[in-house]
Amino acid sequence: MKRFYINEKLQVNKDYYIESALGNVEYERNKKKLNRAEELTRLSSEKRNAYIELLKPYEGMKYADIPFDVLNKASALIKEAEKADKEYDKIMKEVL
Repeated sequence: MKRFYINEKLQVNKDYYIESALGNVEYERNKKKLNRAEELTRLSSEKRNAYIELLKPYEGMKYADIPFDVLNKASALIKEAEKADKEYDKIMKEVL
């Protein structure tokens, strides 16, 4: 009977350490994902700020009066920001 108790106690300890190790692995994975999400937030913000600065000289003008190349650059900046936002959303769904 005593032998069974010792084995049971060892099994409980083993399970605890396995769960603890798995928890640490999950924590590290989530930490990397959250760091990437933070980078994506920064990137999205930079692209949106660049968009605003690019169009600032044309504020109050008709859309048709803004040069086509400026509109193309602005569109590309917004697309990059939206791409970063989508990746951010995907990461956050995985983590939460």
